[in-house]
Amino acid sequence: MAPKVKTPNFYLELGGIDFSSPKLKQRVTTIEVDQVSDGASSFKILLDDGDDAFATAKFGQIKEGDRCVIKLGYYETGLTQLIEGDVTGVKIERKEYARKIFVITGFDGLHLLTRGRFQRSFEEMKDSCLAQLIAGECGLGCDAEDSKIVHQYIVQNNVCNLVFLQERAKRIGFEVKVEGKKLVFKKPSRVETGVTLRWDGSKATNNTRILQRCDFNATTMNVPEEVVVRSYCPRTAKPIIESATKADLNGQMGGSDVAPDLAKDAAKGVGTRIQISDQPVASAEEAKALAVSILNQRTDDFLTGKGSCEGEPDVSCGRIITLLDVGSEMEGEYYVTNATHSLKVGSGSGGGYWTAFGIKRNARR
Repeated sequence: MAPKVKTPNFYLELGGIDFSSPKLKQRVTTIEVDQVSDGASSFKILLDDGDDAFATAKFGQIKEGDRCVIKLGYYETGLTQLIEGDVTGVKIERKEYARKIFVITGFDGLHLLTRGRFQRSFEEMKDSCLAQLIAGECGLGCDAEDSKIVHQYIVQNNVCNLVFLQERAKRIGFEVKVEGKKLVFKKPSRVETGVTLRWDGSKATNNTRILQRCDFNATTMNVPEEVVVRSYCPRTAKPIIESATKADLNGQMGGSDVAPDLAKDAAKGVGTRIQISDQPVASAEEAKALAVSILNQRTDDFLTGKGSCEGEPDVSCGRIITLLDVGSEMEGEYYVTNATHSLKVGSGSGGGYWTAFGIKRNARR
């Protein structure tokens, strides 16, 4: 059964202005939400300002610091919230032979962690407790998974809170993001969305989306078969040696040939084991967590890709999608690393709702 044609829809709130009324809704020409996994997600909104209504605050002033909520979807299937954040820039565009445009840009709450740099230290504290402390300083709530390991001494060395927390998160395989007004500091949830994208449009149904474009790249150059962390205990001066192998991978995303095995075969007898000795650790537990995190970071980049499809709100960072009709070795589940959702009003070139995305996984069929 061929998929039914759907009509794109959106919900937009800027400061105290609700764009749900037809009078305001027709002034929205473009909405773009850029979701990333290694920083603050952003948004950009273009409003038709031909009569200077927004420049003169006819409907209410839109200014830096205003709250923004964006939902995208379709009239037939409903809306999904893609971002809640803060306006950080307002620009009035006046160009010859072009309509007057009012441009609003901003970021999700993670931008609050980029303000300022700090030189300070913490004693006897977990990384999850650090996340809670920093979230409170930035006026955010916090959803932090217990990181369990208590560190004797941690230094924030003249970097912003976001860089600092990302460094701490990478050591234990956690992620840092903001959902609404809450800082999230935990292991990637890898939520299955049930979204299936097909290259063969003749097989598409109402439960699938048509894949407009998709490119893949597989490489074993930076993939180790084993990661070994070596250090010593500062209290006992005894060596600390812990390792991670393919048994410590965070799943295989439906693939049968995992990256460490493929790297070993490609090396033709040359060892692909790597040793980490420049990262200080104070316990075997901390060394093991670091080894596992580094192995997963490297193997996750074994098979990467990018593509685009008709607009789908569930194709977003941290979600799992399924690709079909792209070749037997590349088919299957993928983790979404970034997604750009674009809605442009009009029936001309580029009009409608589209989603571009980046994906990765650590195995091949």
